Amino acid sequence: MKKTVLLLFLAIPFLGISQTDYLSLYQEAKQLAEKNQVDASYVKFKALEERIPKSDT
Repeated sequence: MKKTVLLLFLAIPFLGISQTDYLSLYQEAKQLAEKNQVDASYVKFKALEERIPKSDT
């Protein structure tokens, strides 16, 4: 039981770190939108929408 709890505590930071890929894509698309590059921004947002799981809240 203690080993399982320890493994869970060690796994939590890795789960949080894995979200940075989505955030970096979002920031890139947002910067493109701010520069009025709407077409490129739309493509990035659309790709991001497809990559994020529907169960992610």
